Amino acid sequence: SNDTSNGNGKQCGNLIIVVTHVTPYIENARNQFEKNVGVQQFVYEQRLESKIAQSVAEQYKKRVILTASHSFPYFLKRIPVVSKKQVILNPIDVAIDEMQERVHQLEHVIMNQDVKHLQLVLQGSVHATVNCGPIAYANAFLKTKPNTDDDDIGEEDFDESQKHLKFLFEQFLDLCESALKLNERLIQANQTEYHNNLKLNFEKLKSELDFLNHRSSYIPIFDAISGPTFAPFSC
Repeated sequence: SNDTSNGNGKQCGNLIIVVTHVTPYIENARNQFEKNVGVQQFVYEQRLESKIAQSVAEQYKKRVILTASHSFPYFLKRIPVVSKKQVILNPIDVAIDEMQERVHQLEHVIMNQDVKHLQLVLQGSVHATVNCGPIAYANAFLKTKPNTDDDDIGEEDFDESQKHLKFLFEQFLDLCESALKLNERLIQANQTEYHNNLKLNFEKLKSELDFLNHRSSYIPIFDAISGPTFAPFSC
């Protein structure tokens, strides 16, 4: 995309053209057809680097939503952008957005039961890294601390964003466990050691997130063709 307008129609000097990847922006798509046909809005995101963030608690993100003059697919390969909307996500919204994406990825690979993609997503999900990813988000926004008045800042003191983030963590941990159950059923004998490493990493992840007081809530669902599998319980 490029922005070359200077508002007065005169020569604007050097032009800077920025090429970036965009993805379809569809809020309520019900299937793959709706995700790829009749798409008129697209989105890309950028980390805001004007101030060096020392932790995820200080990291902001800009989301840019572009609207084209016509919907894709179209008989022209290039369609002009007619409007642009910018949304600034504050640090906890960035965490919510990232965890929501992780939940969607796990749901997708569990539903498709594709071993290769399942293992890729699982490995990225259960690998415990303290300074980034889920553990960093939980430590920054959900870890309660006692204050000087001998009162504990508990979940009852969470605001709506914190409650939403904690709910996503509960989904995330349940889905990781469900994905591990599915992987155990689908793998070949020569992948047993790899699977055991995934389980070990998941236990480390749960240990790092122990302060969330999460209780597993998956229930068995019977698949008449491939046998029993597990999925998170949802009300």
